[in-house]
Amino acid sequence: VIFLLLVMIIAVCIHFICSIWEFSPFSRNLRAIRDAEYLFETLGRDSRPYKAWAMAIGGAFAGLAGALYASYFQYIDPTSFTVAESIAFLSIVIIGGIDNLYGALIGTFIFISVPEFLRLIGLPGSVSSHIRQILFGTGLILVMIYRRQGIFGRVKL
Repeated sequence: VIFLLLVMIIAVCIHFICSIWEFSPFSRNLRAIRDAEYLFETLGRDSRPYKAWAMAIGGAFAGLAGALYASYFQYIDPTSFTVAESIAFLSIVIIGGIDNLYGALIGTFIFISVPEFLRLIGLPGSVSSHIRQILFGTGLILVMIYRRQGIFGRVKL
């Protein structure tokens, strides 16, 4: 319970920092680089420092998440991170939405609540795992057909 409280406090702090950072000039420059890097550089700006800072900040957040993961499980090996986890993380972002802080939160809520709902209605594990895959596959297909930027996404793909 104490570890959950620690993780929640860290998550709220990171979300607060990112929500302030979202409307900063640095963030606008990163969006400009993402949308049209050649136009950004046409204005006489160098995109490499912005990319390096974005990579460093993303790496710091990933390192913090990895440190929390390692301290919780107290053991890490390469089999801890498989293709299934990568697909799950990408599904969260795709379903929730791209370029929006709340999209990742909503995607995580959906991705966590569907298996819990299936467990709540009392389906056996062998059946619920297949139903979960069907629901997530169908959800991904529907999101990609009708709302390619995700539920809360702002970027038009």
